[in-house]
Amino acid sequence: VSSLRLDTRLTIGNAFRVLLHDPSASDLRELTIKNHDTHPRSICFFTEQDAEAIATAPGAHKWRKLDIGNSLQHRTFTLMLGELKCEALRELDLSNNFIRETDREPPEWFSMLEKLDLSSCNFRANAVTKLFEKRAFPNLTTFSLSGNELRGRGLQALSGSGRFPRLEGLALRSGQLDPSDISTLTALDMPALRRLAISRN
Repeated sequence: VSSLRLDTRLTIGNAFRVLLHDPSASDLRELTIKNHDTHPRSICFFTEQDAEAIATAPGAHKWRKLDIGNSLQHRTFTLMLGELKCEALRELDLSNNFIRETDREPPEWFSMLEKLDLSSCNFRANAVTKLFEKRAFPNLTTFSLSGNELRGRGLQALSGSGRFPRLEGLALRSGQLDPSDISTLTALDMPALRRLAISRN
């Protein structure tokens, strides 16, 4: 199996370890996990054991695409960011998670991504700064930070020369941007940019 999708209304505990730590999972290249229970009173986020089972999967270093939605919070996101060894990963979609904060800088493989979607993670501006301020993304072509707090420091974390040389599509919708952020936005060094979405600010 090279592609695995799990659609669930609940986190499924030991199933992650059983599925992802099985020797037959060594051929896996794409993993998608979507939690469809999105009601704020009943949603079940990943436990730390769930996150660890995914992050320590023996074949994770071969994954090319990882998509996890409505499942992560601050602690599990930080745990996965610290333990995942995904040197081959090119697409990361963690949209629609309730993460808000992180106190961990991303690993080296994070900078090698080609597509990155972190929309609607409820990131505060200091979390955006932690993730992006010190890194260049030479391969990134598509990038979404919509639905996070981007005004001020959040948007400034994307500034700097030569950091996004191949970026063609950037989405910053619903980012709480102020008129004072326009000068920062227009000064971003993104020479390949063709699509910019900034509605609902």
